[in-house]
Amino acid sequence: GVDGAWVRALVRTFDQRRLPLDGLILDMNWHTKPAWTGYTWDETLFPEPAELVGWLRRRGLAVGANLHDAGGVGTDEATYARVAAAMGVSDGKGVPLSLTNKTYLFALEDITLAPVEANGIDVWWIDWQQGETSSSTGQDGLPDGKMNPTFWTAKTRATDHKRRAVQAAERAARGANGEGRAAERQGRAALQADGEGRKTETEREGRG
Repeated sequence: GVDGAWVRALVRTFDQRRLPLDGLILDMNWHTKPAWTGYTWDETLFPEPAELVGWLRRRGLAVGANLHDAGGVGTDEATYARVAAAMGVSDGKGVPLSLTNKTYLFALEDITLAPVEANGIDVWWIDWQQGETSSSTGQDGLPDGKMNPTFWTAKTRATDHKRRAVQAAERAARGANGEGRAAERQGRAALQADGEGRKTETEREGRG
């Protein structure tokens, strides 16, 4: 079956036969099963995912992985608790797919997928089963509805890096403004303390 050793052997076979290879996409074997949807590495098959992906990238390969988003974030996902908290889900059930909900979409991208991307994943192969018949993807419950959810997820993931950079810059600016205001308050307090100190000294001199 497909596992980390199989992937390494495949890449070495390409090298041995001098076949060009620019990228490698991991099918759904990469994540936990049995569902089609999954966002957590199957460490039975890939016990050291970051090391494997690093090995592939050092060989000059772009690395991608397959996604089927329709099942939402299940209770067995490594990031379930954080996504459930972000969505206000407290019944212990999975968090259903809701692409028209910005909170869900950004939780999926930033809480669940970002750590996997940090392992070195360059691109997501967004496969079928993205909630094509779900009312939570702009389809109005119809397969031929208003919006193709695969386009939605593709655009989101193609622009995540820009959105995250903008959000990081905004957080940094708020932090800088906060530090500036704190310094200003400290400065006013120091001036006030200095003024009170001088007043006290003047009063002592007057009494003397």
